[in-house]
Amino acid sequence: GHDGKTNIPSPESQAEQKPFNFQVSIEHFIITGGSALLNERRVAIDFSIRNLAGVLNYQAAREVLETHIRYDGVFDRSSEAKPSIPYTFSADMDYTRATLVAQRIVVSSGKSDVKLQGRINQVLSSDISGKLEYTGTVEVPFLNYFFTEEMFAGKTEVAGNLEFSRGYFLTRGKTASNAVDFEGWHATKFTGEYAYQYPDKKLSVRNLSAAIVDGTLTGNVVVESLPGPSRVLLDLDYGGIDAANLARAYPWDPQYRIFS
Repeated sequence: GHDGKTNIPSPESQAEQKPFNFQVSIEHFIITGGSALLNERRVAIDFSIRNLAGVLNYQAAREVLETHIRYDGVFDRSSEAKPSIPYTFSADMDYTRATLVAQRIVVSSGKSDVKLQGRINQVLSSDISGKLEYTGTVEVPFLNYFFTEEMFAGKTEVAGNLEFSRGYFLTRGKTASNAVDFEGWHATKFTGEYAYQYPDKKLSVRNLSAAIVDGTLTGNVVVESLPGPSRVLLDLDYGGIDAANLARAYPWDPQYRIFS
């Protein structure tokens, strides 16, 4: 283009510039073992989507490509011996001068869905960076895609923001749930402020609050080196806990139990 940032030519100027409209609909689209040349670097492509539908509208006077796109895809993790994640992607976006403005993005998987809005700069460059805000509802069993042995139940509301650039990712926000279950433990009125940063690989949940085993739990939790062999740091205060409900976690002989 005339800005020297892409190899996609701009349409020639015309005396009377009219919008260019284009629609596409594809039932099943697969690329396997493919490659593409991006910023003079060849990258591998493995891509499979279904029910692709899109509407593109190019405004020549403004040099803006308006797009609406929707498709069903699968995040394939079979090469890592991990379960693949099916999802649906729907978005209204504007592209201009190497910048993508996300008016609305919705990503759904099962009963979980997250809505995002924001801006991504230098889309076709190794200097890509972006900032987006999001809200959503996440089914807690979605974590089984990453922790396959544990048992989860419940759902939680999330609201936060994320930013990324080459080799860097940060997200932070707030979460709240009426009820969450983990390995048979049932917590209600769960709230917390979370943050995850890469390359630090650190997850923190601050100002955590929940009702559990007939008592209350408050404090902070930090998980270091996530993903990977992790270390969990706990700074928790609890009160009103019914010790009898802890028996299955600490199966001591009854003569050594003290109930309060």
